[in-house]
Amino acid sequence: MAGIGTAGFALLEKCGAADSANTGIRIMKDAGYATGAIGKWHLGAAPCFHPNERGFSEYFGFLGGGHMYMPGSKQHSREYTTPILRNTTPVEHEEYMTDILSGEAVSFINRHANEPFLLYLAYNAVHTPLQAPERYLNRGSAWRYKGS
Repeated sequence: MAGIGTAGFALLEKCGAADSANTGIRIMKDAGYATGAIGKWHLGAAPCFHPNERGFSEYFGFLGGGHMYMPGSKQHSREYTTPILRNTTPVEHEEYMTDILSGEAVSFINRHANEPFLLYLAYNAVHTPLQAPERYLNRGSAWRYKGS
């Protein structure tokens, strides 16, 4: 699923994928699949565009394309500090965002291991801000660019 390309979060709140857009999610859900979306949701932030309104039974993530990776970080735009949601309920997080999304994906797979499921996992790792815990930064010290 491609993002809707916005000029800012205010536009994202008003725009989104048309309800007539057939993403196939509802078809899978109607066929008996457990459907889950985890991570960024770049298809509209208004309630009518929410993943639960688009055929996903379960959602964990944030409305928009990017988000702060580290808990407590606030030095970015409004879109990057929107609440993390479990379905429509805001939740607090205390971990690195990529780890949280991965853990949620594993949990979804484990809960639905004995039935057909469709899981859409969209990491925000392609977006700034460039943040990571030291345990990940230190792993790449041997291959980091050292300059000329």
